[in-house]
Amino acid sequence: MILLLFFLPFFGAGLLACHANRTSIFHARAGQAVLALSLALLAYLTWVWDGSTPIVFEAGWAPQLGLSLSLYLDGPALFYCWLILSIALLVFQYSEHYMRKDDSPRRFFATLLAFVGSMLGLVVSGNLILMFVFWELTSLTSFLLIGHWSDKAEAVKGAQRAILVTGLGGLSLMAGIAVLANIGSELGVESFLEWDTLWRESPRILNHPDAPIVLVLMLIGAFTKSAQFPFHFWLPGAMQAPTPVSALLHSATMVKAGVYLIGRLYPIFNESLLWLVLVGGIGAVTMLVGAALAISSRDLKQLLAYSTVSQLGLLVAYYGFGYQGLAGDLLLRL
Repeated sequence: MILLLFFLPFFGAGLLACHANRTSIFHARAGQAVLALSLALLAYLTWVWDGSTPIVFEAGWAPQLGLSLSLYLDGPALFYCWLILSIALLVFQYSEHYMRKDDSPRRFFATLLAFVGSMLGLVVSGNLILMFVFWELTSLTSFLLIGHWSDKAEAVKGAQRAILVTGLGGLSLMAGIAVLANIGSELGVESFLEWDTLWRESPRILNHPDAPIVLVLMLIGAFTKSAQFPFHFWLPGAMQAPTPVSALLHSATMVKAGVYLIGRLYPIFNESLLWLVLVGGIGAVTMLVGAALAISSRDLKQLLAYSTVSQLGLLVAYYGFGYQGLAGDLLLRL
């Protein structure tokens, strides 16, 4: 059932891509139907979940490398799934009329559904390898969405800037995962990159001399995705995308992916002084810089972008200073 949760948007994206001679209204309503079905499935999973034991799905992927297709649905993942699907459905409803005169509705709505599927896959991934795959898919699909109006030079520039920053962050995240996998190999722990295993082995990870390297590399990936200082400059440029895309990127989806990763890393590294300095410090600086830039902005979209940066900084700072519950409360309000 969890597999269907993120498979449905990808399946819907494939179907939309096959219907070239259809109107934007058809594509928008077909996308709404797919998202409504996904929400119904999510409601069922919420109903059957007992509130304590995560819903887990595992299948063979690359057993020779010790990798599996592991899906993990717990409280935080469930919360993010509701957020992603609910906002995506509203965005599709708005896009039905906003994009009615667009020249490429098939490409737009298919990519939008693929983006939603990538975000869902990211939050329900049970291990870091699978999460990284979807992490990169969100970067790719957001690049296509930001640059959808390719005849606008500013949109193309914004898309290029976004893929450059988040792509470099992805490389840093991949390097961090590689170092972490090496730590697991030295410790002799199987399935080391599974979230459950990482949380269980957190004391041994913290005591390893390479732990600071892992933390810095993975935080760079998270900071680029969530537009933390000094990587915040890509987010205002992304506002050159169609308004529905801006709404989806700036709400509870792509820019919250970094916050989600920080939340998952919190049980592992929260007792480290480096965590306090980097996560708390960068979050606080981002909050202040974003607020200052928002106050000085005269363009409405720029103001919204920088206010988003400031709020993301506040979320990250909460995790850095150990106020995990407050971070969840603020995320709900956002």
